[in-house]
Amino acid sequence: MSDGETLRLTMPVIESLIDRYAAGRLRRREELIDAASALAKGVAAVRDCQMNLAMLITTAQACQTLGEINLQLSRVDDAIDAFDEAIELFERSGGDNEAFGRFLHDYSITLQGLNVPDAPLQLAERSREILGRYGRHYIRDLDTWIAKLRHGSDSVENIESLRLAAAKARRGMPRARAAQQLAVMLSQRADAARYADEIFDGLRYAFDKLSKRGTTDDANAALTPVLNMYWIGATLPDWVGDAAQKLVGKAEREGRIDVVRDGLIVRACWLAQRGHGAEALETALHAVARHDEYMLATETSTFRMLTGYVGQFAREIAVRTALHLNDITLAAELLETARLQVLPDGRDDPTAKPGRSRVNGLRTVSVAGRSRLAPYYAPGVIEDQITLEATIAAVGGDAAIWWSSWLINGCIYWTVRLDGRWTGGVVDVASSTGAGGVLRRALDVSMHNPIATARDVITGEWCRSVAAEEMLSVELGEVLIPDVLRAALLDGDPQLPRSLVVAGNLVNQVPLPLLGMRRNFLDTPIRLVEVAVLRVAPPAVYVDVVVRRASPIATTHPIHVACVDPTGNLTNSRTPPSGAEVILSGAPNAEAPRATLRNLAAALASITAGEPGIFYYSGHTDNTGIGGDDEDSLSLSDGGVLSARTLFGSNGATFAFPARSIISACESGGTAGAGAGEWLGLGAAILWRGSRQVVATNWNIWDTGFTRRFDHEIAERLQSTDDPARALRDAQLAALNQWLASRHSFANFAKKKSLPGQANNLALPLIWGAYCCLGIKE
Repeated sequence: MSDGETLRLTMPVIESLIDRYAAGRLRRREELIDAASALAKGVAAVRDCQMNLAMLITTAQACQTLGEINLQLSRVDDAIDAFDEAIELFERSGGDNEAFGRFLHDYSITLQGLNVPDAPLQLAERSREILGRYGRHYIRDLDTWIAKLRHGSDSVENIESLRLAAAKARRGMPRARAAQQLAVMLSQRADAARYADEIFDGLRYAFDKLSKRGTTDDANAALTPVLNMYWIGATLPDWVGDAAQKLVGKAEREGRIDVVRDGLIVRACWLAQRGHGAEALETALHAVARHDEYMLATETSTFRMLTGYVGQFAREIAVRTALHLNDITLAAELLETARLQVLPDGRDDPTAKPGRSRVNGLRTVSVAGRSRLAPYYAPGVIEDQITLEATIAAVGGDAAIWWSSWLINGCIYWTVRLDGRWTGGVVDVASSTGAGGVLRRALDVSMHNPIATARDVITGEWCRSVAAEEMLSVELGEVLIPDVLRAALLDGDPQLPRSLVVAGNLVNQVPLPLLGMRRNFLDTPIRLVEVAVLRVAPPAVYVDVVVRRASPIATTHPIHVACVDPTGNLTNSRTPPSGAEVILSGAPNAEAPRATLRNLAAALASITAGEPGIFYYSGHTDNTGIGGDDEDSLSLSDGGVLSARTLFGSNGATFAFPARSIISACESGGTAGAGAGEWLGLGAAILWRGSRQVVATNWNIWDTGFTRRFDHEIAERLQSTDDPARALRDAQLAALNQWLASRHSFANFAKKKSLPGQANNLALPLIWGAYCCLGIKE
């Protein structure tokens, strides 16, 4: 069929569906499902046709309508895909028409409602740029919306405006929606406790009406804001418990496990406040299971991130209750499963959009002989069970200490396993606490601060001087290191450092090797790296994969492949380590072959996955996704990349990695996880494709002369050691001693974008402290 015939038959159908949806004539769920299917087929039919301007705009509006329908159907994955396709089509139409500007405004509101960071403001600003030429009324409205995004919408003026709107709204559904909007705005204020009665009254009215006449999503939106009040210590009224049960029943009848989860979370909070600890814990565990099942059913790391944050409330409530009941083994299981225990499914989908991260069956983790979560999952969800004690032994040896931590909602939950005994606790690091202030100081002057300039970091406490760094490290150590762990490490033999296995999302936040400890105030601080061999544990499910894979034991590990400066813009780290068998480079005037994807595949083709040897990379990572997901990639020459998705895919076996890998690039480890805590980044992908240990980084690092020497030292040590984690420790100890012996002060350094000349050869802690060793112990 010709393009003209296809357009003649399809465009009237698309236009009719857009008009019917806009007129509110698609109300029943079956009608919405049919409309979504018809729109998707229509767009697919005309997408590649030669269309005029009007047809392009109509097709883009069809994608917008499809996205809005998918949101109503709770298909957030598909909605975001449809909205992204709408942007592509609008840009094909010129990217400056009025319809595009209005779409960007609407999409900004949608993403703001999904709590997506940054993007709503960017879309709104682009919308204003386009619509500004079409009328002053657009400018006025968009300026108001942009101001709300920049400064928050909970001003006194906005609150009074919503109060007036609620008072004037017709009784029933219109007033219920207005009351819900007002309550949500009030609950998000810093002084929300002042409005507790008004918030709860508004939510009760809204839930009563919306649960009867609205959708399940409407009822959920009217109830879950009570969680904001729970976290500030407000007592949930009696009606909340009954409402939560009602919501769960309604959602179960419709098969909405995400809403079932949310209702269970609310009820668990309500029970916990009334002292029903055992029942609250059981309810929270049910919610955790529903949350994990919902995460397993999604394909998008971004979507898991957006919806997972709410679901992790359930896990936090369960952890908090378990710790209160001194059930430490359950807390340990919950912390480990906060890193969603899934693996990539290993299939390629040529139609998959960026961000699609398909995973297969969920694993449970047993502690002290059993998994407490396993009975709460639906039949057929769990594929296997992994023993946490076996994971600890595989990563750190039989005598290893385990320290897991989970930073969420201003709290750090932790468990320690020491000499077979479990302990656990929680550290309050909310911004208003002293501990929170220390952590905030540490992060503000680190590479994690996206708005910090080079001057901010180099003059900050981590780099300004040895004295400033030492003070911050000790303060941070006092906050983060549990007392039981500190005592064991300080009482140990310095000549026999303990094997310390660390896990959780705190690993990539602060330089753990630097954390300081003192027996008393006058003692010289002892750093964590001086008394422990730090080993980062991948999720138990990955450890199990690596352990099961046979790998020969060897006394030497030659550098099989060194891929250096593939993009040709590193000043220092373009020199390959000595002894490399194959060198690939993108450096100017390099004699080695180009570091292209084809050449890298050819170099790795001669390697058997897991064989003794080293893969060495110094260059850049491309973390254009949410970070830590399968969009993370190694940048190569001529615009090529090697992505985690490629390595996880069916063709990933082309890239077989030796037993050890060194990835010296910004934030290359992926230790923070993505989405719901699952590991799908580069570190996990390289373990998946053969390596048993990966030395990688937890945050951005500078390219300096010291960085090059440090990388080469690690490479040299890894060629002959039987313990890569200990080799990394030795290199970091040498760097620590260099740092402590330095005499410098960057307090008055003025340039914003460059480093002081002295810094090029200085053992800056934010460089060597970024490196970690993840994998298993030989």
